[in-house]
Amino acid sequence: MQQRRRTWAGCVGLALGMALAFLPACQPGFVGPRGAEIVGFSRPLSTKARVAIAIQAFRPPVGRLKTQATVSDIDSYAVTLNAVSDNREVASQRLPATPADGTLIAAGFDTVPDGDYYVTVDAQDSLRASLLAPTGPVRSTNTVRVTTPNVRYGDDPDGHPADSLLVSLTLAGGGVVPVGRISANVQNMAGGTVHATLVQGIPTASVTTFATVAASFLFRKLNDGVYGIWGFSEQSGPAATPAYPGTGTVTVATQGASVSGALSLQIPSPVIATVAGTGLAEGSAPLAEAISNFSIGIDAAGNQFFGDMTRNQVRVSSPLGGSFCGRTVPANQVTRVVGGGMDVGDGIDPLSARLRHPRRVIVGATGHLFILDDVRRQVLCVPATGTTLFGSFRPANRLFTVCGNGQTTPAADGTLANQSGMDLREMTVDSQGNVIVQDLHSLRMIPTVSGSHFGIPMTAGQIHTVIGSQNDATAPIPGTTVGPGVPCGFVNSVATDSNGNLYFARLVGGIYMVPQATSTAFDGVSKPANTIAVLYGQGAYILRSDTAGNLYCRSVAGAAMLSRTTQTAFGTAMSPGGFYELTRTAPGGPAFTEGGLGTATGMNSEDIAVDGAGNLLLPVFELRRLILLPRVTTSSYPGGPYQAARLYTLAGSGREPWDQMDAAGLTATLSPESLAATPMGDLVWRSSDRLYLQAAATGTFYGQSMTAGYVYRISGGGTETEGGFGPQTTGLYVETVAADPQGNLFFFTTNKVYAIARQDTSLFGVATQAGHRHTVAGGGAGGDGGAALGAQLREGGIAINGRGDLFLALGTQIRMVPRRAGTYFGVTIGANQIDTVVGGNAGPVLRPGDALRGGILDSVTRVGCHDDYLLFPIRRQAVQMATDTAKRAYGALRPTQQIGLVAGDENAAVGTGDGGPASAAGLASAEVGPWAVGPAGHLYLTSLNVAASIRMVTPDGNIYRVSGPDNLAVGVDGNTPNAVNLGVVQGLVALPTGGLAAIIDKHIVRY
Repeated sequence: MQQRRRTWAGCVGLALGMALAFLPACQPGFVGPRGAEIVGFSRPLSTKARVAIAIQAFRPPVGRLKTQATVSDIDSYAVTLNAVSDNREVASQRLPATPADGTLIAAGFDTVPDGDYYVTVDAQDSLRASLLAPTGPVRSTNTVRVTTPNVRYGDDPDGHPADSLLVSLTLAGGGVVPVGRISANVQNMAGGTVHATLVQGIPTASVTTFATVAASFLFRKLNDGVYGIWGFSEQSGPAATPAYPGTGTVTVATQGASVSGALSLQIPSPVIATVAGTGLAEGSAPLAEAISNFSIGIDAAGNQFFGDMTRNQVRVSSPLGGSFCGRTVPANQVTRVVGGGMDVGDGIDPLSARLRHPRRVIVGATGHLFILDDVRRQVLCVPATGTTLFGSFRPANRLFTVCGNGQTTPAADGTLANQSGMDLREMTVDSQGNVIVQDLHSLRMIPTVSGSHFGIPMTAGQIHTVIGSQNDATAPIPGTTVGPGVPCGFVNSVATDSNGNLYFARLVGGIYMVPQATSTAFDGVSKPANTIAVLYGQGAYILRSDTAGNLYCRSVAGAAMLSRTTQTAFGTAMSPGGFYELTRTAPGGPAFTEGGLGTATGMNSEDIAVDGAGNLLLPVFELRRLILLPRVTTSSYPGGPYQAARLYTLAGSGREPWDQMDAAGLTATLSPESLAATPMGDLVWRSSDRLYLQAAATGTFYGQSMTAGYVYRISGGGTETEGGFGPQTTGLYVETVAADPQGNLFFFTTNKVYAIARQDTSLFGVATQAGHRHTVAGGGAGGDGGAALGAQLREGGIAINGRGDLFLALGTQIRMVPRRAGTYFGVTIGANQIDTVVGGNAGPVLRPGDALRGGILDSVTRVGCHDDYLLFPIRRQAVQMATDTAKRAYGALRPTQQIGLVAGDENAAVGTGDGGPASAAGLASAEVGPWAVGPAGHLYLTSLNVAASIRMVTPDGNIYRVSGPDNLAVGVDGNTPNAVNLGVVQGLVALPTGGLAAIIDKHIVRY
């Protein structure tokens, strides 16, 4: 034993000397744990490795904490020992060497005090930077049962009891693992305490030559209970981060018993996969349909077409049933006919199409379906029959583009419409099938056949301006002949009638008509062909016409009708040109009641459709229903007869489509706006004023019985408030959500921080019942140094570190609420009290190198935690950090309690710097896009100014693009992340067990 101690002492001394000198050298051989001999060697850096997990007993030498692993293809590795209790760095080494495949290496520290530690082994290249790789991290999870064996080592002078788990990683299922680092963690699943973390440098080798990677953990005084262990291969390269869960258990049954078990990592290529939010919800009855944000179109037979902007689909409700877009729709059932997929392009199956926001749906006279997708900036069409449209033959029931190429740059007249950029706002289709769109300040036509329209020669499939100028918002002048350059101002809606006359409405100005031929309609006054005439002088928007040529609009007062002739409709005797109110807006009458009189009911219809009999259909978002207002008493819809001028629900249950309790994630309709994750792998997001969770496991959590993969509402939608069960509480607008190590959820709204406990517990001194919502901070006028509950707060960002301490980003400062009393970032704070740890003082804006409280922060509203430092993006296109203790992070030595620059150079061009130092990269404003901090400290950044990309800052300080580039196809499930355009990322979270999850087009995808 004395000989062994002398050997280790020599090794450590040599290693420390080399680390200080930063000189390459070969490690001398020595005997390590279990007698494994350490040898030195040198090999070129390669790009593949082999990985898996197993656990077994290990008895470490006396008085030393050992880490050991089989590694290859590294120039050197840095070993750091940190105490779990306070993240304090205890010791560190740098070991220069390049061991061969299959060789056990070890780093030894002299006697380590009793406690739990994070051990980090970082494989480095010749530049003393972490090894890089082209593909993403590989991760797995496992469960370990430990019954304290209380093993004592007789030659331990202090007699400390100790346990150690030996983690062996070997590849399962074939494949290769890229260069990176293997990390492993052990967590008490009952209490959520992370007991130790090892990060071991991993080289590369093919699966045929690389055998095993093993690493030992030392755990002291573990209590009985269930422990979770997870391992993963972290990459410093430009690829994404897929997760690969594993299974298995390991048990220490009695004193001195061994720990045994196994867990394997499966290693496919990283791909994008939707995990929640396809929202197909097929085959519901109309009155059971959950609808909210939708437009409405109707065909001659009274079939209703929903432009569902929440699900990004077109859905059909048919009173008699039929075939639509190639899909059979049963009678009196709502069925998806377009959208729900991820494909784009012409000739595709409508069900596989990727819609983004179907703002308008219109069924033409010949049954062709037209869709205005104002996010895709395109008009799409699904022909009812195979025919020639817009200059080309179009097969039936396939989707094609009528106009728009996704760009807003205006195209010149005479260019092909489906290849032209347009700023599309509104659309109508005339009786001949010609499409008229609002392109910013102009109305433009795409004729389906060549001819003259409004006195302008036009070619099929090309774009032609009827009226307006892109750069002129001047109001239209009555009596003016239409044509390119003639101003029409900003148009709110556009319509045509069966005679091809054009109508447009302006919120400031009224309703205008452009006749195809001289007309005296509405008021008996002659209106020359192709000239502008005023029909109604008050503001209006949402304009539609019926087969008789009457106009319907949504005005400030409500839904109304402009009568073309003398008639009796909706229970009212009407005169030509008369403007008649049919419903009122919300302040103008009582709330909606089934069968109530339209003119006595207050409601806001967001669209209008008119069927062949002149009945009005009104989507009312606030009611989440489609309302029928009959022209005359009718039985043309199921459930009749319906009396004239009264209001009836045709479709809609009154529920939001995303509020599907106990729904499987892939069938749930989502409208997520921010995203978080618990350490257990649950996904949490906000929709409107409510919080939802997709459970990662089956069990009882947050006061509810949950099934893995299903979606549950956990806050909002009720009437109770303080202390009430989450789903029964009132909704609150939530900007950010965070989870502590035990899976308890915290969210910031207005001036309070609320908590929802995963299980019954006490949080920041407040007794919390599982699933109930409690205030744990804010709500009063208190300041720094006082209790967190009752402190004065304003809305901001929220984050929680590995100890469960709470951090609040409040613009000019970051405040902390610790779980335990102590000194943090140089400030002594009592348990459950609040104090400022960064910023908040009078003085200049804090810059890198400044003391943490030497000034103010620059509008910081988001904060992230890793280890013992904070990360926060600022408006100067940068991300900064605040350290508690001196340490090396993101490629630089960070002094104690000082501001440091992590990423962003305000003088560099946006998007530059990939592959180089993040501190020299050009970022768009880091406050704009969602961002996330990974479990190993990887920082992921997005920007709404640079769509379709996620960039990663590695712990060694380099920056890489991990998704995109943005000139490739839109993201599709199964594609690799670096080969797709993700579109705009609305939310982002780094998952604790591997990979990223992002909100894209109201879906949640994972890779």
